[in-house]
Amino acid sequence: MYNINTPGGTVDYGIIVNKLFLIPTRAEGYNPAYKRPYTMNLTAEKVTNISNLIHGGNKISDVGVTQHVGNVVDYASTPIGMAEIANGWGTVRLRFILEVEQPHPPNSSLVHYVQGYTEYHDPSLSGTLDPNMIFFINSITTVNKVITPTGEIVVTPYASNNILIGDDNLTTDSRFIRPVDIVADIAHNHVVSNMDSGGSINTLPTVGMEMAVSRKGNNDTVKYFTKTLNEHINSVNIAGKDSELTDIYTTVEDILAESTFRHNAFLSAINSITGDFKPNTFTLNILNGIQPNIADLTTYIDKSNELLDMSNMSMLTTVHTEDMLQPKRETLLANKLLNNITSVMTENLISELDLSITNRSGQLIVTPSNFNTFVMGLDPLPYINRIVSRIDTVYGPEITNNNMTLVEIHLHIDVFGDSSIGVSLDGAAPTIYRVPAYADSLYTPVKADVTSREAISNDFDMLFNTTYVDDVEAYY
Repeated sequence: MYNINTPGGTVDYGIIVNKLFLIPTRAEGYNPAYKRPYTMNLTAEKVTNISNLIHGGNKISDVGVTQHVGNVVDYASTPIGMAEIANGWGTVRLRFILEVEQPHPPNSSLVHYVQGYTEYHDPSLSGTLDPNMIFFINSITTVNKVITPTGEIVVTPYASNNILIGDDNLTTDSRFIRPVDIVADIAHNHVVSNMDSGGSINTLPTVGMEMAVSRKGNNDTVKYFTKTLNEHINSVNIAGKDSELTDIYTTVEDILAESTFRHNAFLSAINSITGDFKPNTFTLNILNGIQPNIADLTTYIDKSNELLDMSNMSMLTTVHTEDMLQPKRETLLANKLLNNITSVMTENLISELDLSITNRSGQLIVTPSNFNTFVMGLDPLPYINRIVSRIDTVYGPEITNNNMTLVEIHLHIDVFGDSSIGVSLDGAAPTIYRVPAYADSLYTPVKADVTSREAISNDFDMLFNTTYVDDVEAYY
């Protein structure tokens, strides 16, 4: 374990740091990660099916979309750019997991699992880590912990969010396309149109280097679609279908609103110490200002050269993996599955999971193994069952192209580390990919350029207009 030399702090920020885990990343580095924003895969038939599902103000389920509509939200086949990480993807760095507890006396607390990576890994000759080395926060998952009168500890999921930052290498026209951003954009364009301005304009804030919070569920293609559409339906039902558009969209924006750093005690503490209103980074010096004995709570785990030990998944231990730049079938399916399953795993408090997915028997079989949770003492099995059920019922039809494609897929997902996937379609040799899941906020599909933002906003606007109409063709 490396030494940490930092001055202690004295201010009480209402939180307790329980643990800090530091793990070096792969010595070989990583293939570049690419940004593929969401796109809509709509046809006249799909729009009609969606309208039939929601006609009269009915909400739609994830399974309903899968069974009656099919694939609606996709990833751009051509990336809008490479995701940039401090000092490049070839740099060895530390990934970290920080457990922070926020007590709520007498018998409950919120426990925040803060996860991310450092800018480099370069300890001094004495083994001391640089106290000013930057730690980048990638995501925060929070659970509610309650101690019952009998002493039993009950833990339930509370929130799971990516921490997003814009990119220096993108133009000033870059955008976030979280559901709330889409609705805000549509609302503004309707207002401008009603003012006879001659067309819609874009006043959404540019990404730049601003910080934003995005629900992990936004990285799930199906959940992203149903969440956005259902909250519009809900808002129309609340306001009444004859209400002013401004009233409807104000309600939708309120429902879809994401949290800010002020909603998280740890981010608020960083802000209090630094005065930075983009508290997505910290240093050991800052951390020691929150918890003076941080060195005693730190564990160093060297897994940098560890090969994955997975029965029937030896293909995933290869050092050399495929780049995800080219838009071939295997690449696009691997990209979507890794993001979807990582999202649902994090929301269900599962840190590691091996999966085999195949339809060789004529039906989809999803087999989980070697799973673990990042919440000590939690029984992971009920959460694993939820994940498997979602893969089977929601993702399955698209994975197999409604059982028209023979698939053999193996995954090892570590939501705080490296994730690997091997994809074989129609009996072809498997294509192997590995991604740095510990930095998935850098390549989240809710970062977009102007062209893709306008396209997906226009598609959702058209779908919103079909909610209460019979003549779908008039809108398509």
